[in-house]
Amino acid sequence: MTANTNTQPDALRLADLIDQYNTGVCSQAIYEDYARAAAELRRLHAECEALRSVVDRLLSMDVRGYTLADRLQFTTAGRSILDAARAAGEMQ
Repeated sequence: MTANTNTQPDALRLADLIDQYNTGVCSQAIYEDYARAAAELRRLHAECEALRSVVDRLLSMDVRGYTLADRLQFTTAGRSILDAARAAGEMQ
């Protein structure tokens, strides 16, 4: 097995592969399914990057003595993350 030298994130690399394999597909339904799958991978990648950015900002905040959950309460995006985690039963 060879090492992957591609520095592109996996989600984007997979989306590009789906687009590549989707070229010339004769079935419109399959073409549309592949296109939706590629678009969803790109959307999820963008969402993940946005969440990483929020977490990075929160971790860099000067709020000594506060937990990450406390820090999340200081931002609108953080409150949304906490609400989603609580709804999923991941936090009290």
